[in-house]
Amino acid sequence: MVRLYIKNDEPGIKINFQSQTKKVHGAFIIEGKRLITTAVDYKADVTTIYVTDLFQKSNIKLINKFINEKLTIESIASRQLEKVSLTKTPSGIIAIC
Repeated sequence: MVRLYIKNDEPGIKINFQSQTKKVHGAFIIEGKRLITTAVDYKADVTTIYVTDLFQKSNIKLINKFINEKLTIESIASRQLEKVSLTKTPSGIIAIC
């Protein structure tokens, strides 16, 4: 499972196999509601979607769509999202592909 982690203010991506943690190569982060929705619609290999509480509360239909697609959705604090986001004002949703 690919997971986003933030340790000592150093964002990164790691993968967990039977309690061992290894770095993932070839995975990337996509940001934004429209881009992630398009990736899901076109059956891209979206492994995990991270959303802030505010985004989740204001986009219930979209979250339900992702749940129906059997995607993994995890909550992330706004402050953590800001650390890994490439945008100045993150929209509240990122995904790992």
